[in-house]
Amino acid sequence: MKTIKGEELKSRELEVLEDGTLRLIKEKPTRYIPQAGETYYFISVYGTILFATNENLISDSWLINHYPVFRTCEDCEEYKKFFELLDEYKCNLNWGNENDEEKYYLRYDKSTDCLDISHNLICQTQGTFYFKSIEDVNEFITKAGENKIKRYMFDVWE
Repeated sequence: MKTIKGEELKSRELEVLEDGTLRLIKEKPTRYIPQAGETYYFISVYGTILFATNENLISDSWLINHYPVFRTCEDCEEYKKFFELLDEYKCNLNWGNENDEEKYYLRYDKSTDCLDISHNLICQTQGTFYFKSIEDVNEFITKAGENKIKRYMFDVWE
């Protein structure tokens, strides 16, 4: 049997089972915010994965507040692969002619915790990635995975 110190359980949730034993509730994934002195990984403007130590500098605050940063290089690599896949499927569309083509995009419905495919002809929304066809959207969802789309496109980490 392993002995666990109280300090190890700080800010962790436990549940009491019917037999009285305690079980650690698995941590829900959350966006990583490095504390002072912790190393974090991020993608540079050149697409390379870099790391830094949070020294509470202005540059650390800027990166942490405005860009996704990750606990491990592997997590950052997963994020990079997600956006490389998105680059394969997203497209730039003609917004000049409203009768030209449907513009498909993903939405997240918080009330149902589901991704939804929507479309429009003339309403361009900032920060939205558009797809040429509903087939492209569905293929992207299949390859990327709904949980990664929720995390990386909609900042939903549950």
